[in-house]
Amino acid sequence: MKNWRPRSGEVFVSPEAISAEALIALVDAHNSSATRKRDLKSAIRSIARVLGIPVDQLPIDPVWLRPKLDAVVPAAHGLTEGTWGKRLSEFGQALKMAGIGKRLAHIPLSGVWADLRQRLRSDGDTGMNCWLSPLPALLLSQWH
Repeated sequence: MKNWRPRSGEVFVSPEAISAEALIALVDAHNSSATRKRDLKSAIRSIARVLGIPVDQLPIDPVWLRPKLDAVVPAAHGLTEGTWGKRLSEFGQALKMAGIGKRLAHIPLSGVWADLRQRLRSDGDTGMNCWLSPLPALLLSQWH
């Protein structure tokens, strides 16, 4: 038998991934209000329904889920952009509540980037602050 290889760009589910059903149980066990738990559990079920995967079979692996969620066209499922955005936000909150997913570590700005940000803040201009976050600064520093 030939050695099997994944197709280019194919992403596999992490072996540590839990199911959406397990995520619902974690949300249910969390110390939050009943209303918040209801909303987050509803969002998880909505994600599963839109993806066409039963909650007991939907793997909760952010790397695997991201391209699938990005490809969703809300109107095709009878949802508005606003409703879909709210569901995604609540789903993300459920992941955070369960301790799933990774956050980017804070990378402080240094040198000219820190000086520029300070000058912008002192002028009261907050519009450019997002462009001076550490990630773009880190990327731009690679070009010098």
